[in-house]
Amino acid sequence: MELPNLRIIPLSQTHIHELTLDKPARRIADLIAHSGLQRNPIIATEVDGEYIVIDGMHRFAALKRLNCRGIVACIVDYFDDSIELKGWYLSLDNLSSDELCAIIERTAPHLERQELPVAEAQKKMAERTASFGVLARGEGNVHVYTPKDGFDLERFINMDQAVLKEIQEHGITYRLVGDEPCEKILAADPLCVLLLLRPVYSKQEVVERALADKLFPPKSTRHVIPGRPLRLDIPLSILRSDLTAEQMDRILCEETRNRWKLQKIRHYPEPVFIYDE
Repeated sequence: MELPNLRIIPLSQTHIHELTLDKPARRIADLIAHSGLQRNPIIATEVDGEYIVIDGMHRFAALKRLNCRGIVACIVDYFDDSIELKGWYLSLDNLSSDELCAIIERTAPHLERQELPVAEAQKKMAERTASFGVLARGEGNVHVYTPKDGFDLERFINMDQAVLKEIQEHGITYRLVGDEPCEKILAADPLCVLLLLRPVYSKQEVVERALADKLFPPKSTRHVIPGRPLRLDIPLSILRSDLTAEQMDRILCEETRNRWKLQKIRHYPEPVFIYDE
C-alpha cells in the first residue's frame, strides 16, 4: 500500500479554484480554532511551483482567516485517471418544472429549449452541448436548454450564477447531489421532486482558472479522490509559526513516520460515510 504524499505547503503559493461562502468558512474556522488542530488535509496538485486546491476550499479559507502560514495538504497528480472530476446537480422540492424553466428563460433568453429522453439529456450535459436540463419526478423527458452558437465557458458561468442567484432570491431551498444517473438520484432521494442538471468542467479549465485567479462559483466541481487521508490533527501552532514550509514539512514527515511505526495508520478500502459535527 502506497501512503498519501503529505506535505505542509505555503498558503502564499496556494490557489483555490472556486469561490467560498462566508458562513461555512467561518464555521470551519471556529471549529479549527476550538480544537487547535487542522484535522484533515486539503487535496492539492502542484503546477510549476504553485499549488492548486482540488478539494478543501473552505478549509483553506478558514486557515487563512486564522493567520496560518502553512497548510497540510495531500499532493496528487491531478491528471491521473484515478482522480475523477464530476459535477453537481440541484435537487429541489418546492418548485415546479414550469417555474424553474421560467427562471432559466428569464436569465438566459438566448438558449433554445427542447424535450429529450433522460439518457440523451445527460449525455448532452457530459459533452457540454447543453447548458441546463430540468427534470421533474414522473416526467419522461428532460427540458434541455442548448446554446445557439456553442458552449462558451465564461457565458455559462455567468448564466449559472444568475440562475442560482434568482433561485436563492425567491427563497427556494435546494440540495446539491452528485451528477449520477437521474433514475439513481430520484430513487435515493424521495424528497426530490425536481432536478436541475448542469454540465461538468474540465481539469485543464480548473488549473488555468485557478492560476489566473478566475474562480468558479461555489460548489461547481466535485472530485472523486482515492486514498483520501483523514484525521492528521496537526497543531495550529506549527502552521502559524515562523518556521519555513520546509521546516514544517520535516515535522509532518517525522509525525507520520512515528504513527506508521506505532501502527496508527489504518486503510479502509470500502466507501466510508462521514457525519459532520
